[in-house]
Amino acid sequence: MHPDVPVTPPAGGRPLPSVSEVSDQSGLVRIALRGEVDTCTADGLHRSVADVLRRQRSADVVVDLAGVTFLDARGIRMLLLCQTDAARMECRLTLANPRPIVRRILSVVGLLETFGLSARSMVPPQRSR
Repeated sequence: MHPDVPVTPPAGGRPLPSVSEVSDQSGLVRIALRGEVDTCTADGLHRSVADVLRRQRSADVVVDLAGVTFLDARGIRMLLLCQTDAARMECRLTLANPRPIVRRILSVVGLLETFGLSARSMVPPQRSR
């Protein structure tokens, strides 16, 4: 496991997002994002993920979103840019483990399958009584 990759701090004193990476014997690289992926953090996260892609040169990269607590339009754009960067390096980039709110956002914008997530595995939101 590599140490967390530093990300440029966002304004406003919010917690810093972070990127960490793990490579396994098969050559799969897993990049874990944590924190808010939004207008304030997307550029720094994109640079950090692009750096991992350049260093690792893997055929498959999984971006683990389990630690992502918020995702806005700029964050979605960042994920699409990372996927484009990976494709240019002949690498397949997919997403894994999004929290329900992040999965819902990706579903609403029609990107679940683009990122290798199945729409069928979505759990419908519970209704209030």
